[in-house]
Amino acid sequence: MGKDPANLQFINDYKSLALISLKNMPQLQRSRIEIELQLLNEDDSRWSYFPTLTLSGSYYFSEDDGNISLNVGNYKPWESYFSIKAQKLITRIVQLYHIKATSDILHRLAETLLEVMAYDQIDKEYEQIIQLYSKRFEYVRHRALSPETIPLELEYEQRANELVLAEKKGNLVRRDTLLHRLSTAMNIPDSHVIELNASQTLDQILGAGEPDRSFDGPRPEPSFRHKIFTIKLVLQEKKILLARAKYLPSFSLGLRSPDILNTNDEDREYYLFAGINLTLWDGNKRARDITRQKMVLGKMELEKKEIESDDTLEWLDAMRRATLKKSEHAIALSAEKVRLLEKKRKQYEYDNGTIRLPDLLNEKISFHRDRIQIISKKLEFNKAILNLRYLSGDLLNNTVNISFDPNAHEQITPADQ
Repeated sequence: MGKDPANLQFINDYKSLALISLKNMPQLQRSRIEIELQLLNEDDSRWSYFPTLTLSGSYYFSEDDGNISLNVGNYKPWESYFSIKAQKLITRIVQLYHIKATSDILHRLAETLLEVMAYDQIDKEYEQIIQLYSKRFEYVRHRALSPETIPLELEYEQRANELVLAEKKGNLVRRDTLLHRLSTAMNIPDSHVIELNASQTLDQILGAGEPDRSFDGPRPEPSFRHKIFTIKLVLQEKKILLARAKYLPSFSLGLRSPDILNTNDEDREYYLFAGINLTLWDGNKRARDITRQKMVLGKMELEKKEIESDDTLEWLDAMRRATLKKSEHAIALSAEKVRLLEKKRKQYEYDNGTIRLPDLLNEKISFHRDRIQIISKKLEFNKAILNLRYLSGDLLNNTVNISFDPNAHEQITPADQ
């Protein structure tokens, strides 16, 4: 069935696909739920500022006596203070994991679109090759009755035509498979609604005027792993303070009734009591806990240095790869210019009758097959530039704006054009 533009809303650029993906991807929906769960933990910590009230009653059979008491026991307000601080840090960590997942999805989406557009370009080259093979087949077919023609030539041309048609079909199958996976992941019912505007999509993925950008210098933005670990270090410092706070006392407060079975109003007096509990000896567990938490902090600081080193190496490797792929693509373009001159020379020789038509057609076929290799080299170069934009944060920041309101509900809007 053909497409009906009146019934389908076509998606023709990267940013439109990105916004759909961010709304529909299951892993992002799951991480949004994780943020909501963490908000509930924050609420628990806020309410822990208020002491827990306990209502209890007692009856003494031997004395025929009973009472009721309202108690606030083991109240440590500083623990609530540290708890809410910690939960806010954990919420930020969960949010960063969500943003990292968003960045990863945008990277995979952009890479897939680059591959789809490369397959489209390769398909056009195969169309040219098929036309050239058809001309060569017609030439051999017209000469089939000539005594100079070998009987196997016609069969050879038929098989060559079938082979190039199969190559073209395989290229389209790979393209359609990518689009099908893309539409399935984004919950788009029909992958045919994706019709890319190549120029606009490339500008959005690679940045307008940026494909030749060198990206020299240090990594523009710390990795998400580095950001998350930095928060974990702050969280560990809070744990040290909390370990020290265990030396502080806890408080208790209560209201106790007299014998509720006594009907004499003159003897009914309520008792208000307050207490303080201070641990004098615990086998030195608190001191060891402080030492333990400090050792964990020291270990984490060393791990942070390893992360910084890994980030630097990852960025340097990405820059080297981009430089290498740029060089390979430039060499391929230079070789293409040589082949173009060779094709013109063959055309001149054919026009002057020094070579036959098959020789000219073979040169043109080779030229278009070389074009396929150039497209592949260009794809690798584009992927390398895309990886740099992904690592630097440019891809995420230039595609969408992600923010959280005071209740940490996600707000996603397109980045400024």
